[in-house]
Amino acid sequence: MHRTACLVVFASSLGCIEAPPLRTTPAPLRLVAVESPLGDLDALGRLPSLMLRFDRPLAWPVEGVAMLLTGAPGDALRSDAGDGRLSATNALRRVPARLSLDPRDASVMRLDATQALLPDAPLALLVTPLARGLDGAAFEAPDGGARALSFELTVAPARRCGALAHVAPVALADTPLGAARVHVRFDRAVRGVRGEAPFALFTDAGLAVPSRASLDCFDGDAMARCGWLEPAVTLDPRTAYRVGFGPLTARNNVRVEVAASAFVTGQRRDATRVAFGPSPVCARDEVADGAFCARSSDRWIELRASTTLPAIVRVTATANARASVAIGAPSTLHTVRVAVPFAAAEYALTVECLGADGRAHDTQRLTRIATAAALPRVRITEVVARPHSTSAQEYVELLNDDTAPADLSGYALAQGTARSSLPAGSVIAPGQRALVVGASFDPRGVPAQGDPPVAPGTTLIALTGSVAGRGLRDTGADVTLTDETGRILSHMPGSVPSRAPRAGVGIVRAERDLDDEDPAAWSYDALDGCTPGAPDRLR
Repeated sequence: MHRTACLVVFASSLGCIEAPPLRTTPAPLRLVAVESPLGDLDALGRLPSLMLRFDRPLAWPVEGVAMLLTGAPGDALRSDAGDGRLSATNALRRVPARLSLDPRDASVMRLDATQALLPDAPLALLVTPLARGLDGAAFEAPDGGARALSFELTVAPARRCGALAHVAPVALADTPLGAARVHVRFDRAVRGVRGEAPFALFTDAGLAVPSRASLDCFDGDAMARCGWLEPAVTLDPRTAYRVGFGPLTARNNVRVEVAASAFVTGQRRDATRVAFGPSPVCARDEVADGAFCARSSDRWIELRASTTLPAIVRVTATANARASVAIGAPSTLHTVRVAVPFAAAEYALTVECLGADGRAHDTQRLTRIATAAALPRVRITEVVARPHSTSAQEYVELLNDDTAPADLSGYALAQGTARSSLPAGSVIAPGQRALVVGASFDPRGVPAQGDPPVAPGTTLIALTGSVAGRGLRDTGADVTLTDETGRILSHMPGSVPSRAPRAGVGIVRAERDLDDEDPAAWSYDALDGCTPGAPDRLR
């Protein structure tokens, strides 16, 4: 009887217990949108920054979740990246980038490139099946399968790219706590907004550090090529700091992008002392002066030096009560070029060796360095190395930017060690263009094969043989215009693989605010053709 009652009680207690629900697999994680702060995926900055927006909060991204590669995407690439890894060939295309979650919205993953790209560069964004939601949901591309999802992107044309800022602490992972200055240099001139600080210092967690900052290395138009930031407090040990930028824009009114903005402090209060080392071996066109090798043109003075430890070298060139300043990259071997305003003038040089704390540890003054007499303001504006028809139709286009005729008789067009001298009577009128061509060049072009005729009124400078001695290389090579003594008027960096010659397509000077040795200053003709003697078509 008691046993029966126990059974009844037990049975009634079973009726109060609810069976746990079966665990269901969450719906697949979906990518909702890919966005750029600049608003155009076909006009990314040279340091692309992308926001990948998903339909729910994400788990912290692991290596291989999202990748940025140079070149166009394709089915083979999507399959290769399906496991978050790439074959050796495709891995060479990968752009170094940092992945993180947006602290304000965990459904947004950020991808920030850490390596600057050339304008007009085609890119492929890959999102792989390694992506996971915070609820454990697996990522699934719209077409399913184990392949990555891909997007085709493009870096903006040269004229629409802003300046690149390089934060230059001497030791990225051992900055002293008593840092007096953090130096910044730009690849082109920039301007700030009156009354607003150009830079600010933050911890990696986003906390502002009291500091003051200023632009430096000004040119004649009150545009700057470098700057500095002074922390007002002692920095914390083993802490990552970032330099944030105010409303800085380049001469083309496009904003500044930041390269390598982070540095990490060590544990020392003061920096190790550094000094100038022995003089490098000076080249034939350089002058040895104490610990330095110097050379000059009519527009710049270039100084080479060594330091006992990694440092930054700052050069100030003064003439006619006007100072020009430039800083170099952190190194132990230094080459610093200062743009100067006066040709045929003597400059007094002050050279500072800046240590890891940003202070000048060693300062030396050079005897006066003279700039050369003014050269004609002639520059290379277009190069066609692979005509559609024959090599006879290749040419180098020159533009006279001066207000006086430019007589280039005896000047040379060089490609590596090969060169060809321009004949007597090679004169370009002010503001006009000329074509340097080989002896067999036909100004009528070969329209049937896609090589256009020369624009009416264009000056032809015909050589007795081929252009640059042996003809322009189909695979690409640097092309330089020099005077009789070898001084450079203009230089086209044609040996860069990303600027390799294309059939019938001109490589044109697209951005004059950048140094002409910078590949980012050059681009392909906007319509994938060429314009011999006519204004360049810029993207």
